[in-house]
Amino acid sequence: MLPSEFGHMLNVALRDLESSISLTLTSVSDDGNHLQKLLTTAMAAGRRHGARMTGIQLPMDDFPLFGTRYRNVPISNSGDPDVMRFQFEPSAPYNSFEAAA
Repeated sequence: MLPSEFGHMLNVALRDLESSISLTLTSVSDDGNHLQKLLTTAMAAGRRHGARMTGIQLPMDDFPLFGTRYRNVPISNSGDPDVMRFQFEPSAPYNSFEAAA
């Protein structure tokens, strides 16, 4: 999947997010640069829609250099070379009165 297609899918899925969601991609490319673009796209879409990425599942055999975290988001093994998952949840609404207290 191209990052632009993934971005469009995320924009639709994350719009007005009210509960946790997990998005699964199949037929994953084993190109690290492509994965980096998907991760950047996912993080940007989450910020744009007030959703926080809470987990990433990758085929770790194909991406051992990514480690266990990406920008403080935990990474785990998807267990399948053709599956990648992104988990999001709504961000807590910012309350300016509580922040000032």
